[in-house]
Amino acid sequence: MLAHATPSTVRHKLQPLVSLTAFPGPRLLVLNNKGGVGKSTITTTLLRQLSADGQTPALVDFDPQGSSIDWAEENGDFWAVDDDPRRERLESMRLRVPANASHVVMDSPANLDPRLLNRLLDYADAIVLPTQVSPMDVRALGRFLPNLLLHPRYRARMPQLGVIANRVSDDSDTELLERFLKPLNLPLLARLPERKPGQSLDTPLWPSLKIWLKG
Repeated sequence: MLAHATPSTVRHKLQPLVSLTAFPGPRLLVLNNKGGVGKSTITTTLLRQLSADGQTPALVDFDPQGSSIDWAEENGDFWAVDDDPRRERLESMRLRVPANASHVVMDSPANLDPRLLNRLLDYADAIVLPTQVSPMDVRALGRFLPNLLLHPRYRARMPQLGVIANRVSDDSDTELLERFLKPLNLPLLARLPERKPGQSLDTPLWPSLKIWLKG
């Protein structure tokens, strides 16, 4: 994937940029090793709702599919960069965001390479894990979470960690997921409904996360 730039890029170039490592504001990572759980949907929903709240978020898309960055280019006035080393070999130069951005929201791929997970955990101040609520998805989360919670870089930085139940249909039950999270003392931040094809996610998500981050 080649370099991307949103319509706001030219204006932001007139403002100071900092590396993702040096960014002083909250860096929110949307993470799950399983595909198809809605990471890009959650990422773009957060961007849209942050902007509607008067914030100025930036996007860093680590997913080679580039769904979030494509959305940002088409739907909003967001600074957005990807992690393509063909554009800039030095990580500190290719992952640059406006110093005055309110937040950085980071999208991540499925089937994480261990080296990429190391880097993501170095950046993340808070991690949200979208998951569906079926037994298969809860089991997949159960396989991934111990690796995350015991990861040396997670334990060194201890970012906030919470879970989002995504694509919850009218007859879905979140009890299994909640029972799994309780002994881990992990909050279920939101229950987002199933959407029809092409339908955007209008359920308030950022207000719940804002309270969680402040807590």
